[in-house]
Amino acid sequence: MKTRTIVEMILIAALLTIPFVARGGESLTGRIVGHGCVHDGHVCPVDRLDPHIALEPDFVLVVKGGDYYFMPNLSRGIKMRYVLETVTVNGDLSSKHNAIVVDELIAEKGGKQRTVWSKQMQSDEARYAWGGATR
Repeated sequence: MKTRTIVEMILIAALLTIPFVARGGESLTGRIVGHGCVHDGHVCPVDRLDPHIALEPDFVLVVKGGDYYFMPNLSRGIKMRYVLETVTVNGDLSSKHNAIVVDELIAEKGGKQRTVWSKQMQSDEARYAWGGATR
């Protein structure tokens, strides 16, 4: 009986720690900017034609208040395409790693909010590219 109680307590303790590691279904709104700029406290790039964009190894989402989050599962090209734009990112937040694993990237196009990237869209495109699906 004691062993069962100890195992139950360990399981409960493990379950209680999950929300502190990763919270699912978070939604963050901010601007995509170069990580080096944010980390060093510089305002750059200043516009989409700034040559500094080519030198940035990665881009982050900066939210109100100045906090920033890495988006490790988005390619550099996707992030660069929306640099300096205000976007909404939905995904799983990891406060430990200051990152959000993106499920969906929403940007304003033609005055309307529109999903411009999602895990599902990427999966569908990969299946099509590899010959496993038709359009």
